Amino acid sequence: MFGTGLFLFIALSSAPLALFHQDAGAVGSLSKEAVYQVVRSHFGAIKSCYETQRARNPKLQGAVDLGWDVEKDGHVSRARVVDSTMNDKNVENCLVAEVTVWRFAVAPERTVVGRFPFVFKNAPSVPPDAPKVTIWVSRAGVIELNGKQADLAAVKAALADLGNRKGAVVYGQDQPEPHPIGGRVVELARQNGLPLRMSSRRDFSDVIGPDGKVRP
Repeated sequence: MFGTGLFLFIALSSAPLALFHQDAGAVGSLSKEAVYQVVRSHFGAIKSCYETQRARNPKLQGAVDLGWDVEKDGHVSRARVVDSTMNDKNVENCLVAEVTVWRFAVAPERTVVGRFPFVFKNAPSVPPDAPKVTIWVSRAGVIELNGKQADLAAVKAALADLGNRKGAVVYGQDQPEPHPIGGRVVELARQNGLPLRMSSRRDFSDVIGPDGKVRP
């Protein structure tokens, strides 16, 4: 079901791998999935940072890229804004403060998360009978558009057409190591003004809510 609300896309897959690294030569730092699990567990607080300010500015939206360092014992020693298109210090400071108190698993070496994008967008209302497409991105980077394999050029053309018809996208991707091309697909949807419903299942039978919880 689509409606008016918040679309929060946590795009680990769109961050260059070079920006997620261990200490030079180190072995045993946290995996990307271990980091992603902690981020997912704090979706509610992340959402609150944004919605508190959106109540004052309904048009507020944009991306905030954060970076943070996780020490061996799991505490965050430093968190910072790497880049931001939101340009709202209240949201940015709230996110930094939130990340600073996160706790991660103990690891033999410290972990540096160089860039983790948080994208906040107000999703427009979509009529139930609006045209829709389904897109699934596999761990290997294979795109399925409406159940059939497609390349990025075909996706771009389909989403441009769907945007002209005021439709919406139902999107999902393999976890725990999503392919970077997924971030490009989501960006194409954003460029065409298309709202997304996120799903964790390949048959698109569930919905990932703004709080990160999966619902039927």
